[in-house]
Amino acid sequence: MAKFKWSPLVLSLLLLTGCWDQRQFKNVKLVLAAGIDAADEGQVESTVVITNVQSSSEGPGTEQTQIISAAGHSPLNTRTNIDQKISKRYDQSKLHVLLLGEELAKQDIYPSLDMFYRDPKSNLHAQLAVVGGKVKDALSLSVSGEPRISEYITGMLTGERRSTHLPNTNIQLICSELLEHGQDFVLPYLVVNQEESVLEYRGLALFSGQSYSGRYLPAEKAVLFLLMKGIRGADAQMTRKIGGDDHPDVNDFITVDVKEIHRKLSFDTKGSLPKVEMKLKMEADVLEYPPNHLQSAKKINELEKRIEKDLTKEAKEIIGLLQETNSDAFGLGRRLQAYHPKVWKKLNWNEEYADIEIDPTITFEIQSHGITN
Repeated sequence: MAKFKWSPLVLSLLLLTGCWDQRQFKNVKLVLAAGIDAADEGQVESTVVITNVQSSSEGPGTEQTQIISAAGHSPLNTRTNIDQKISKRYDQSKLHVLLLGEELAKQDIYPSLDMFYRDPKSNLHAQLAVVGGKVKDALSLSVSGEPRISEYITGMLTGERRSTHLPNTNIQLICSELLEHGQDFVLPYLVVNQEESVLEYRGLALFSGQSYSGRYLPAEKAVLFLLMKGIRGADAQMTRKIGGDDHPDVNDFITVDVKEIHRKLSFDTKGSLPKVEMKLKMEADVLEYPPNHLQSAKKINELEKRIEKDLTKEAKEIIGLLQETNSDAFGLGRRLQAYHPKVWKKLNWNEEYADIEIDPTITFEIQSHGITN
């Protein structure tokens, strides 16, 4: 009986095939950050950041960085040209961030992403951003205290997402919005500050279809925009002017943290063009308000009405910019298509979106004003 006891184990070992498709790190160069720029004569130029760790017999190894660029007819063609400049082959399966140059983004960006969607080894969770100017300048930055540019950029984008300045955007998440009619998207817009040797988050790049419109929503309006989309990060702080003249001081501003949001969208399809009513209720805590006076219910009500008026005005400005750039970043077309398909079929959304009436109404309620009045 003892010899039969081991038979299943022996048979299972014979059936194991091993890791036939294994890729050892010693045979590749890992790319953690990459970017694509528009180049001359219709070509594109890719820039990659390769991290090399040199082993040492005395303690931990040292890390060195290579920044390589190459032009080509397509992003995959540039990859081949980069391989001809480095030892081994570069591998982008661990890519953390992909940057798109502003001029490239103004064209159709799908061809620049096509190879990522086709390659099963691609990291589709890599974060995306548009860079004002050249990607090569952004990836060549040496930021004090940041050993890797990839970690610096991903850390920045993660922080902006937690503070409700960014939606969760990566290569995978924008795929459906790239291909679906009636829904546009936004990406973080970054610029290089050469004087301080840092990247700065300037706002949200507005896309129309598969191309960057050339306009971005300023960072100070990004929080309200995302709240209007029904998105809230770990916190959602807004500082707004609520008093004073043309020469304001610190006493003329209030800072709040929006804790709860309730959004409702409705369509009126009786006319030749649909009308959209957007209602947004906010519940917030006061974080900073030097004048105080918040012990009075009357003062609180006056403050709420003032903030409601200012936020509603700002919401209309945001909607105006979206319609001016033909960017349906609220996904109104997709919603209309789902709930009013007969109306949708009669419309040429790309041409008529800019003319529809979108009416925002914001209700603001102060929940807490801190431990002092």
